[in-house]
Amino acid sequence: MHPTMSGLAVIGWKTPFTGLVNVAGFFSDLDPNCGNGVVWSVDIWSANNGSQSLASGTIANGGAAQSFSLTGISIKAGQLLYFTADPNGDYHCDTTGVDVTINQVR
Repeated sequence: MHPTMSGLAVIGWKTPFTGLVNVAGFFSDLDPNCGNGVVWSVDIWSANNGSQSLASGTIANGGAAQSFSLTGISIKAGQLLYFTADPNGDYHCDTTGVDVTINQVR
Protein backbone atom coordinates (compact mmCIF):
# COMPACT_ATOMS: atom_id res chain seq x y z
CA MET A 1 0.00 0.00 0.00
CA HIS A 2 1.16 3.58 -0.57
CA PRO A 3 -0.37 6.79 0.80
CA THR A 4 -0.57 9.90 -1.37
CA MET A 5 0.34 13.44 -0.47
CA SER A 6 -3.33 14.15 0.17
CA GLY A 7 -4.57 10.93 1.72
CA LEU A 8 -4.12 7.73 3.63
CA ALA A 9 -3.73 4.28 2.14
CA VAL A 10 -6.51 2.10 3.59
CA ILE A 11 -7.35 -1.59 3.55
CA GLY A 12 -10.72 -2.47 5.05
CA TRP A 13 -12.66 -5.56 6.10
CA LYS A 14 -16.42 -5.51 6.67
CA THR A 15 -17.45 -8.25 9.05
CA PRO A 16 -20.28 -10.51 7.93
CA PHE A 17 -20.97 -11.82 11.46
CA THR A 18 -21.35 -10.76 15.09
CA GLY A 19 -18.89 -12.19 17.59
CA LEU A 20 -15.28 -12.03 18.69
CA VAL A 21 -12.17 -11.94 16.52
CA ASN A 22 -8.42 -12.02 17.00
CA VAL A 23 -6.51 -9.73 14.66
CA ALA A 24 -2.76 -9.98 14.17
CA GLY A 25 -0.22 -8.82 11.64
CA PHE A 26 2.47 -6.29 10.87
CA PHE A 27 3.31 -3.14 8.93
CA SER A 28 6.70 -2.74 7.25
CA ASP A 29 8.67 -0.14 5.28
CA LEU A 30 9.22 -1.51 1.76
CA ASP A 31 11.18 1.48 0.38
CA PRO A 32 13.95 2.77 2.68
CA ASN A 33 15.52 4.95 -0.05
CA CYS A 34 13.98 8.29 0.97
CA GLY A 35 11.12 9.90 2.88
CA ASN A 36 10.43 9.98 6.60
CA GLY A 37 8.43 6.81 7.21
CA VAL A 38 4.74 6.29 7.97
CA VAL A 39 2.27 6.34 10.81
CA TRP A 40 0.13 3.19 10.79
CA SER A 41 -3.05 2.26 12.60
CA VAL A 42 -5.63 -0.47 13.08
CA ASP A 43 -9.11 0.94 13.69
CA ILE A 44 -12.68 -0.23 14.09
CA TRP A 45 -15.67 1.73 12.78
CA SER A 46 -19.36 1.50 13.41
CA ALA A 47 -22.27 3.78 12.54
CA ASN A 48 -23.10 4.23 16.25
CA ASN A 49 -19.61 4.87 17.63
CA GLY A 50 -17.59 6.20 14.70
CA SER A 51 -13.91 5.32 14.52
CA GLN A 52 -11.89 3.91 17.42
CA SER A 53 -8.16 3.17 17.30
CA LEU A 54 -7.13 -0.34 18.38
CA ALA A 55 -3.38 -0.09 17.69
CA SER A 56 -0.96 2.36 16.09
CA GLY A 57 2.69 3.14 15.62
CA THR A 58 5.29 4.99 13.60
CA ILE A 59 7.87 3.36 11.37
CA ALA A 60 10.82 5.62 10.62
CA ASN A 61 12.23 5.48 7.09
CA GLY A 62 14.06 2.17 6.83
CA GLY A 63 12.82 1.13 10.29
CA ALA A 64 12.00 -2.38 11.39
CA ALA A 65 8.57 -3.90 10.82
CA GLN A 66 6.08 -3.40 13.65
CA SER A 67 3.61 -6.08 14.65
CA PHE A 68 0.27 -5.98 16.41
CA SER A 69 -1.82 -8.65 18.10
CA LEU A 70 -5.37 -7.89 19.23
CA THR A 71 -7.41 -10.56 20.97
CA GLY A 72 -11.09 -10.82 21.74
CA ILE A 73 -12.24 -7.84 19.67
CA SER A 74 -16.03 -7.62 19.85
CA ILE A 75 -17.59 -6.96 16.44
CA LYS A 76 -21.08 -6.70 15.04
CA ALA A 77 -22.16 -7.63 11.52
CA GLY A 78 -21.48 -4.68 9.21
CA GLN A 79 -18.69 -3.13 11.28
CA LEU A 80 -15.42 -2.26 9.58
CA LEU A 81 -11.87 -3.03 10.60
CA TYR A 82 -9.40 -0.93 8.69
CA PHE A 83 -5.64 -0.75 8.39
CA THR A 84 -4.07 2.58 7.40
CA ALA A 85 -0.74 4.05 6.38
CA ASP A 86 -0.45 7.83 6.85
CA PRO A 87 2.34 9.59 4.90
CA ASN A 88 3.55 11.42 8.02
CA GLY A 89 3.86 14.64 6.03
CA ASP A 90 6.09 13.30 3.22
CA TYR A 91 4.60 10.62 0.96
CA HIS A 92 7.81 9.92 -1.02
CA CYS A 93 9.08 6.34 -0.72
CA ASP A 94 6.19 5.37 1.59
CA THR A 95 5.44 1.97 0.08
CA THR A 96 4.22 0.05 3.12
CA GLY A 97 3.80 -3.69 3.53
CA VAL A 98 0.88 -4.95 5.56
CA ASP A 99 0.02 -8.49 6.58
CA VAL A 100 -3.20 -9.21 8.46
CA THR A 101 -4.84 -12.35 9.79
CA ILE A 102 -8.37 -12.20 11.22
CA ASN A 103 -9.67 -15.25 13.07
CA GLN A 104 -13.15 -15.72 14.47
CA VAL A 105 -13.06 -16.84 18.12
CA ARG A 106 -15.39 -19.76 18.74
